[in-house]
Amino acid sequence: MPRKAKADDKAVVRTQTSSQPLFVLAGLPLRYLAAARKAVEHAVQGSRVVSKDFSASGILYNPWSVGTLRQSACDFAIQQVAGTESNKLPTCPSRFILAFLADESETNLIEAFDFFCWPSRLDIDPVTVRECTAGEEQVARAVARACTIGLAYTTAWMPSVYTGGHHPAQLPPGNFERKAAEEPLRELFQRARSAMLTAEDLKSAIPSRSYPRGTFPKANRPIHTSEDSRARVFVPAKARHALVRAILRDGEETTSAVMNQIFRFGCPLLEGHHYDVQRVRADFHNERFTCVNEGDVTVTGPYVNIYPNDAVRAGMGGTVTSVAHTKKQGINDALVSKSFLNAGTTLPFQSS
Repeated sequence: MPRKAKADDKAVVRTQTSSQPLFVLAGLPLRYLAAARKAVEHAVQGSRVVSKDFSASGILYNPWSVGTLRQSACDFAIQQVAGTESNKLPTCPSRFILAFLADESETNLIEAFDFFCWPSRLDIDPVTVRECTAGEEQVARAVARACTIGLAYTTAWMPSVYTGGHHPAQLPPGNFERKAAEEPLRELFQRARSAMLTAEDLKSAIPSRSYPRGTFPKANRPIHTSEDSRARVFVPAKARHALVRAILRDGEETTSAVMNQIFRFGCPLLEGHHYDVQRVRADFHNERFTCVNEGDVTVTGPYVNIYPNDAVRAGMGGTVTSVAHTKKQGINDALVSKSFLNAGTTLPFQSS
């Protein structure tokens, strides 16, 4: 059955972040954790640290260890975003940085954290750390360096991500299509997250153009934004809805799809930020999109809401229909899907 647009939870929108960056430490044996946490908290005042013991032998970043670490980190971030008191405006960690020990299995770690964190590799011999022959102070300094380097990179990206306007860093990588001869958006994001592209480089790779007032009936204002290879214009919506707090009340999962709606490149996105995707003076008629929850869907109507994590939601007067004609169990047209956990890719990383 096609899904039509429906009313949203109109709870207060989060309009600020907390002053606390969140640092996630991966790959360290128990021996080094206390000193590493202390070093980070000293280097970055007000920081919060999530860590896990990686002392076990075998594959360092195995599915169990990575899953446990990610869940702990996500739970902390989600708790702040959801808010613990009804009269308290929810906030969000100011940064989400993953400081990790280099290892041949690190792809497993990075795939799990996807685009919502900023990865920063420890500049230290991983063999001495795993064998516990490195000194505690040496490891602590390496961890603090990786965290401060990650903080510097995310500070540079913050003005591009945490804004109600448009920047290509906010685009949904699964739905913004580029020409066959051009580098796909997901690959551009990979290079951006590995510190090979700056925010300005990304703007140059995906140029924007201006549309005069009246071009789009729903947006009665001049628009400056990007258009993909299929002439679909990604108009930043003025309204912000499908709030994460309301979504979480309807379900139990706190996975990568939710986190990718909260963070991009380790920086918080404005809550409820999305695009009213439409054509210039033309409606969609069974237009194909890819939804993080539903998979392939078709859209009919004047426009469709698409979120940074590739959640697709019907716009007013429109419908979204699953190509498979089956609705997965999910959260409120949902922003959460286990299928998104396997959407990661192998990435290069910056040298710390």
